[in-house]
Amino acid sequence: MSVINIEELKNKKISESLSAFIEEMKCVAIYEMGMDWDSDKWCVNRVGIKFTKVSEKTKHNEKMNSAFICFAKAYVIHEYPCEPHRLSVIIPALRCFEYILDKKLDSDNICNVNYSILEEILSFIKRKYSNNYVFILNKELKRIVSFLHEKSFTYKAIGNWKSTIRDNRDNFLYDGKHSDKLIKEEVLYIFADIFSQDLTDIRDIFTTSTFALLMSAPSRISEVLSLTVDCMYTQRTRKGDQKWGLRFWAGKGFGGDIKWIPSVMVAITQKAIDRILDATKESRRFAKLMELDFKSFHNQPQFKRYRENEALTIIQVCEILYNRVISEKEGVKILKRLSLKYDNNVYSLKTLWEELQSRLPEGFPWYNKKRNIKYSNLLFLFFKDTFHPNKSDNIIEVYNPDRRLFQANVLARKNSDNIFRRYGYQKEHERKINFHSHQVRHLLNTLAQRNGMTEYELAKWSGRASIKQNRVYNHVSEEEVLEEYESLKSSDTNYLITKNITIRDPVSKEALLSINHGAIHKTEFGYCVHDYTLSPCEKFRDCLNCSEQICVKGNFDSLERLKERLIDTNKLIDITIKNSDENDSQLDQDRWLTFHLKNKQRLQELIGILENNEVPDGSFIRLANKSYSHLSRVINSNKLLEHKNGENDVKKIN
Repeated sequence: MSVINIEELKNKKISESLSAFIEEMKCVAIYEMGMDWDSDKWCVNRVGIKFTKVSEKTKHNEKMNSAFICFAKAYVIHEYPCEPHRLSVIIPALRCFEYILDKKLDSDNICNVNYSILEEILSFIKRKYSNNYVFILNKELKRIVSFLHEKSFTYKAIGNWKSTIRDNRDNFLYDGKHSDKLIKEEVLYIFADIFSQDLTDIRDIFTTSTFALLMSAPSRISEVLSLTVDCMYTQRTRKGDQKWGLRFWAGKGFGGDIKWIPSVMVAITQKAIDRILDATKESRRFAKLMELDFKSFHNQPQFKRYRENEALTIIQVCEILYNRVISEKEGVKILKRLSLKYDNNVYSLKTLWEELQSRLPEGFPWYNKKRNIKYSNLLFLFFKDTFHPNKSDNIIEVYNPDRRLFQANVLARKNSDNIFRRYGYQKEHERKINFHSHQVRHLLNTLAQRNGMTEYELAKWSGRASIKQNRVYNHVSEEEVLEEYESLKSSDTNYLITKNITIRDPVSKEALLSINHGAIHKTEFGYCVHDYTLSPCEKFRDCLNCSEQICVKGNFDSLERLKERLIDTNKLIDITIKNSDENDSQLDQDRWLTFHLKNKQRLQELIGILENNEVPDGSFIRLANKSYSHLSRVINSNKLLEHKNGENDVKKIN
């Protein structure tokens, strides 16, 4: 009889599961994403990835071990699509796993990860990286551990592992060293001056409009550049005032929401949006056209006269693309510029449509299917090469700019043109003008915190999933906090009383106090004088049938509520009588009928007194009640006790 090693059998099954997973992701990478599986350099979502080992130097050149690199590639494919910034963290986190496995176990198998390995990884990243980067890496390490546990890819269980790293980043408290995170006042004035001019350069329109939108509400530049054409939202308040907001999708897990715009920024925001809309209308029209299948494309009025497979001349191709007649000589130049074949009878309408479809971005027509955003609905949708200083627009390829384009227009580099140099501001200042888009977000958050916005409101306005993140953007110094405290302490009053007070209750304070009862509180129809410190409410909030309910003559709101209750009670009586007629044996409904009739009688009595002109306003009305009270219960209990004691005495005598 052979002995079966359960442990070896389990480990073999785990290894087979991992191999199957890697093989599945390999097929996705090769056939769906067009990746070269054997290469150690990938470009995913415009982010360069190098599958190399941990290095003490800046550059990582040594390739990962063969077994581990397969897992690393499979994990990247599994997590795709994800945000670009996360891709730049996944690889460093995987490098840490490989480094510790190789150092401690001389292994490149991810299945060997256990509690000891995980603790060594934490110790390693604490030694190697800064506090801020340790926190970022720690989040990705926890994701990888969670993935390994869910897929059961480790020989030892790691499901109960908890990271010991806490969020102790050094940028939570303002200490002056992060002052460069706030935008300089001079930069604000420069952008304001440029924005106020009649701009013609598309680079300046894009840069200043983006800046204006960043100033409208605390946002990341990626959120601004993914706004839709209908991003402007308006709503009227209860007071009739109109407020404006922008429909944003937050970049770090908060989701979609409206970010309200300060009233002083509404006109500027609208002007910025109008400028971008005007500059991008043709690119959106082209994107909308490319959403059509060929049959619908062919049925467009301007294309109906061309047969599907009819050979087209250069002039006809240019007319289809530009919707105007162009000479053959000029057409050749245009087709060369667009990287199209520039001979007659090369394209038909069908093959030209196929060529245009091949030039569209990955995932077209969806820019972000999860958020239901199409390219044709993007605010910032341009033609390719729109911002190139020398090239003309490539009208058959669309392009959504990212933060790099914005930064290139504002960064001060040698022999490089930027918006400050174009308008002469770089010459006026000897030092360089340093600015980046996230400084605006820090500025708006700091202004909000200085002026008393609550942590929840600030997190919601900024699009944050957690109010803890507010601390990173708090640049209010300790001196400012102390000055505010001293000013409040020295002032005679630190509160304001509004002059516009609407009096809803005609009963004066003196009249209320004249009830001469300490346990008094407001109810739906008046005041209750029941003392809750002695006992809970024994009427279960049935105030109408309670002798401790006091109504006040002259309180018209309470009178209206009593009349509404009487109407509802009459309806209930009619329903109860109807049901009782159908089945007289239902005693429960008879009880309800008695209860409703009693309520009706009480309501009629109260309304009659409150509407009686002979009763002066401010009078207190309390109806007598034959139902039980606390005193009656005590008396009845004593009588019952005496009766029982009497019976016992009679028994003893007998």
